[in-house]
Amino acid sequence: AAALLACAGNSRLAAAQDAAQAGRFGQAADDARAAHRFLPYSPDPWVVLGDVTHDPAYYRRAVALDPADWSLWQRLAGVSDGKLRRLAEAKAAQLNPLGASGS
Repeated sequence: AAALLACAGNSRLAAAQDAAQAGRFGQAADDARAAHRFLPYSPDPWVVLGDVTHDPAYYRRAVALDPADWSLWQRLAGVSDGKLRRLAEAKAAQLNPLGASGS
């Protein structure tokens, strides 16, 4: 049963990512929300939602699920400002000290 749920979640996540790349942002958001129902412990549905809405709240949820992923912190910094942006930039740099800024 767990494998079936994971498969369904991954299928919806792939559909969300494809829709986002094709510029179908509403469909991408719907598919990402559906993927989250099947993959509640994955940051990936939140990343898709953040990518299509540029809402820092979605990246914050992704970071909460995987705080060791520097790319999530970098995405959060990219849509934030002020103290949150500085914090996210610092955390991304700490986790990936050789990474290029802004990439």
